[in-house]
Amino acid sequence: MKGLRTTRILSLVLCALLAVAVLNGCAAQPTATPQVTSTPTPREVVTIRMMQNWVTLDNAEGIANDRIKKAIEDKLSIKLEIISPAEGYYDKLNTYLSTGDAPDIINDAFDATFVVKAAEEGLLFDLGAAVAKDPAAYPTLQFIFKDNLQKFLNEIKFKDSAKNLAIWSMSGVRNPWAGAVVYNGKIMKDLGLTVPTTVEGYIQLLRDIKAKNPSIIPMGARVDKGNLIAILSPVFFRSYGVDPLDLVLQGGSYVDTSTSDQAKACWKQVQQLYKEGLIDPEIITNELQTVYDNFGADKYATLMTNQPGNNGGGFSWLYGEFLKSHPDAVPGVDLLVDQKPLTGPAGPANQMLAEMDVAGSNTVIFGNSKVADRSLELIEYMLSDEGQTLKWFGVEGVHYTKDAQGNITRNVPEFMKEVVIYYPGETVRLEWNPFSDLTAQLYFQFSKAKDLKDAIAKAVPIINDSYVTDDAIGHYAQPVGKAFEDAAQILPVYETLANNYFTADQTTVKAKVEDTKKQWYAAFLVGQKDVDEEWANFVQAVKDAGGDQVVQYKNENVGAVKAIYDKYFG
Repeated sequence: MKGLRTTRILSLVLCALLAVAVLNGCAAQPTATPQVTSTPTPREVVTIRMMQNWVTLDNAEGIANDRIKKAIEDKLSIKLEIISPAEGYYDKLNTYLSTGDAPDIINDAFDATFVVKAAEEGLLFDLGAAVAKDPAAYPTLQFIFKDNLQKFLNEIKFKDSAKNLAIWSMSGVRNPWAGAVVYNGKIMKDLGLTVPTTVEGYIQLLRDIKAKNPSIIPMGARVDKGNLIAILSPVFFRSYGVDPLDLVLQGGSYVDTSTSDQAKACWKQVQQLYKEGLIDPEIITNELQTVYDNFGADKYATLMTNQPGNNGGGFSWLYGEFLKSHPDAVPGVDLLVDQKPLTGPAGPANQMLAEMDVAGSNTVIFGNSKVADRSLELIEYMLSDEGQTLKWFGVEGVHYTKDAQGNITRNVPEFMKEVVIYYPGETVRLEWNPFSDLTAQLYFQFSKAKDLKDAIAKAVPIINDSYVTDDAIGHYAQPVGKAFEDAAQILPVYETLANNYFTADQTTVKAKVEDTKKQWYAAFLVGQKDVDEEWANFVQAVKDAGGDQVVQYKNENVGAVKAIYDKYFG
């Protein structure tokens, strides 16, 4: 009993001690502080100024409220200011650069002359170095910069494969200057005439128009930026196997066919057409808008032009112009276009097109930009799968819906509200294009490609059907672009990039030769010089200007570019 009692007492003591300890512990415990969830500090909203030469801001209020633009701004906490001079793009840009206050993002089109010069003067932000510091933050740019096609283009443009100062545009959509003939359908119907399929048939058509209605000029021609001869070339020259300006690839090398006997025969033919009054007598001096006004006023029965261009896009613009004077015009009835190239003695009228349209434009960041990092983030986003979908389809739930399988259905009325106007008179809306220089005319999903060539091959040319209205324009004109592309002479990409290897002196000689040719051609066209009597003098003038040297330069430069290409893809 004593032992049991002792144990009980000990237990009571221990319990008392434990109770005291617990009470003391509770007393020592500080009062609990309520948990506060911290709110992330909002990112600073910065303004990014972007120079873009394809956007016309005819509706300033509309572009300010553009919902695609706003979605980008909200996503990245930026204010995007688009600078797009209506005229003098490069003059404006050079002025910016001379003051050291250029826009943050600059788009350079066509041949990269500006961006190469800017790189030489150290004016560009090093995109590659920035991406290399944090590649995980820029997965798409990292993918591009590691690719052999990017390295090849860097070496061609900057003479350094590792110099990632630009994002080169990449496209598999070829853009032929169609060299098509456009016809006034009402005049054709009134005169009982039909659209020809051959060059001989077209010439006979001009004569028939003149005979049936002498008050109508049978043929006008688009003239702008000195491109008259290029407009006439496909029908009246390349269908005969010659080219009045460009060198022609024959038997693995380039030759100048402009001084050949066949070229002489072509010029005699064109001169004769002018003498017969079949060509607008003011063809050399007309302003571009005058040409389209004349066509719209039924002064021309046919028009030589680069329309419809790629996949009918140009036809859409021309149709818009035509509607000004023919508000009820129907495509394919009142406004007709060659549905495929006219055929001549040497086959279909064609153009030389690259297998890929790469580096036709580019996007860079100005070295003095105070928001270069945020500008780089913007470029990365616009190249990402999400950014590409936003560019081409708009905001989900507003401009389109997506089903469980990922199929997209456009909300056409809403998409049409966003303001991007290519030209006055445009009747259909193309892509939302403030970033058109970045990925050209393709919808890319880089994450699904193994390399850039594969990305180009898999990219969707939504430009083909981005006339989002299912109307007569697209049905009539879109197949035409494919027909002209199929008739083109496809050249390896290294051949079309060979002009990048012309030195300044070589370029000067080339320009002198071209200017010499154009001066003679103007005189031939309007009959100031007789082709038969003056042909030998023309040939000698081309030779004296450096015609033989230009042929040599071209072939040497093609060889040099091909050697570089083979390093990466041989």
